Amino acid sequence: MHVDAHDDEIWAVLEGEITFFVGEQQYDLGPGDVAFGARGVPRRHVVRSPESRLLVTSVSTGIAEWFTRNGTPVAFAGELPPFLGLDAALGPVGAYDLHVVGPPGNGE
Repeated sequence: MHVDAHDDEIWAVLEGEITFFVGEQQYDLGPGDVAFGARGVPRRHVVRSPESRLLVTSVSTGIAEWFTRNGTPVAFAGELPPFLGLDAALGPVGAYDLHVVGPPGNGE
């Protein structure tokens, strides 16, 4: 078992049989099945077949929270959200355990 303090994980079984333990829950999965491990919840897995393939997606909750706090929902695809200046966007990143390590790229 391990606990990840910052990332959620999504596991999709592509081949084989895998059991996931998330907190007190047990999920016996086969091809096409998906499980979710939330940050802060103990988790592990056991492969129950001779061979397996697993797709793992790790979602950094720090960046997700930053997008939630700084984003503005729009009702229509063509609608533009209000302007958010670079200083306003980058100012609070430390609160989400994110670290800016260089200037913005020039698009190349």
